[in-house]
Amino acid sequence: MFQLILTTKFTRKTTVEYVPPDTNEVLDVGTTDDSGLVRLVVDRRTAGGRVTTTVIKERVDDRQAEPEVNTFVRPVIEERPDVFFRVTLPNGDVVDSRSTGTFFVPNFNDRRLGSPAAPHRLIVIRPGVVQPF
Repeated sequence: MFQLILTTKFTRKTTVEYVPPDTNEVLDVGTTDDSGLVRLVVDRRTAGGRVTTTVIKERVDDRQAEPEVNTFVRPVIEERPDVFFRVTLPNGDVVDSRSTGTFFVPNFNDRRLGSPAAPHRLIVIRPGVVQPF
């Protein structure tokens, strides 16, 4: 008995790319109540971009064949995000606590910022001026 065995060979090219987040992730949005207070609750684990892996598999013996392309995307979780506040005033002006120097926590690693009994407070004195209260 005679058998002819043909083994097909493939080339495989894998590329991995980290894509940083396009913008800062909004963790929560709130509106002040009648006394001017807002309560925000957020999950400390935030998206820190994504990793895209692309695998291209081509037959070596038949360059006319369509390559097989598979793409996988997974989010990157940022365990210690930078935290700041952005306040929109009634006139539409936006105050960013990073630029005012009043509140910016790089690599936030605590379980909470403030508590119901002792909340973290900011006061907007005038547009562009925010202070801890």
